[in-house]
Amino acid sequence: MNLPTVPPQQIGKYRVLSVLGEGAMGVVYRAHDPSIDREVAVKTIRKQVLANEQVAAQMVERFRREAVAAGRLTHPGIVAVYDYGEVDDAAFIVMELAPGTSLEHHVDRNGPFSTQETLGLMTQVLEALGYAHSRGVVHRDIKPANLLVSVDGRVKITDFGIARIESSNLTHAGTTLGTPMYMAPEQFIGGPIDHRIDLFAVGVMVYELLTGERPFGGETLQALAYQVVHGQHVPPTQRNPMLPPLTDAVLATALAKKPEARYASAAELARGLALALAPWQAGQPAVVVPAPALSETALASSVMPTGPATGNPLLSSAIMRELEGALAGVLGPLAGGMVRRCATRTTDVNGFVEALCQNAPTPADRSRIEQTTRATLARSIPGGGRLSSPEISGMRPAMSSQPSSIDLAVSSAVSPEDVSRVVAELAKAVGPIARVLVKKALPRATDLRSLCLLAAEGIEQEAERARFLQAMKVG
Repeated sequence: MNLPTVPPQQIGKYRVLSVLGEGAMGVVYRAHDPSIDREVAVKTIRKQVLANEQVAAQMVERFRREAVAAGRLTHPGIVAVYDYGEVDDAAFIVMELAPGTSLEHHVDRNGPFSTQETLGLMTQVLEALGYAHSRGVVHRDIKPANLLVSVDGRVKITDFGIARIESSNLTHAGTTLGTPMYMAPEQFIGGPIDHRIDLFAVGVMVYELLTGERPFGGETLQALAYQVVHGQHVPPTQRNPMLPPLTDAVLATALAKKPEARYASAAELARGLALALAPWQAGQPAVVVPAPALSETALASSVMPTGPATGNPLLSSAIMRELEGALAGVLGPLAGGMVRRCATRTTDVNGFVEALCQNAPTPADRSRIEQTTRATLARSIPGGGRLSSPEISGMRPAMSSQPSSIDLAVSSAVSPEDVSRVVAELAKAVGPIARVLVKKALPRATDLRSLCLLAAEGIEQEAERARFLQAMKVG
């Protein structure tokens, strides 16, 4: 069947109503399914654009297998695949006719998105991708054009199972693997690929939504490929200074050159984005999620200072460690990096405290960060240091006027120091929610061991629970 400019009246059993879109590989039609009286989208693939008959046969067979795999995906965030067929010189796939317009359309019209909008959209995308990946299906061409956004903000991923044939290096000469702007390094160099190429593409989209620019560019395909494989992107906070500081570290991990340095799953990337962006949703309650598993490279380049120690005479290594442990209950395992980074900004106590408070997920956490930091510094900095006695005295009202929620709940059975240790260690497994879990466990705890056992009930993964108990020396 030839695919003329004027749409055909029929494709298989499906009556063509109109043209929805047209690309290099084929045409997408709005059509009617007479069997169950519903409208569908029919995407055709032109066999003649492939290199030769043998390649065409291979590609059509792969397309069929991918359509079968995609047809098994039943998720509200994925456009459903209903049918596959071949007519004359075209293969076609029948899909759900999903409402909405592409995210690409919204990006072109609206420019940079807010952190709230970005988090809302990408959380939906990552949930759908996680579902597909768990069933062995990789999209391979995640990009704004393949995301449909309805008027109420719901997102559906389209073209599952189609990307492989459209991005194959067996297509006709001149066709690029995938969509270059969203491709991972391994796609450019022909390395083995897995689900992490989809996560890299999400990282590119998040960067684009938040800054209005893509992380990698080039006037030619070769220049773009070099940047993706070898170049370093500009930290997003440099392009949009209003972004939360943690955005740099989360996207550095999402856009890591090596797959093993990226987030291991869609769920991990979603948690990282939530930790970075959720606290900054104006007027919205903070979303408490486990902290992301940032790679050492990302932490070193985006969070940790590059000079020796911190360059701050206020903070010895011992004080740094104490601060990290005390703040882990609020900031999770990223506390250490944040403490070190903030320490490079100033040698003034008030400036240091204010820099730390900017990472607070909620106003209540901001208060706790300030109180904890000032209390730790007042205890730890010896007399004669950069803090004078009046400065220390000036801290004390802030320490005592409003004790933190954890301090209020500490019983005589467990010392405040032990409570801080439990929170810090627990945060390595569950992130900032550790403080909440410990607070709930304290009233029932009769000693440190029982507190650890009660807090460990909040760790879902058995291996993580065992690691926590071992670290706390609880048998």
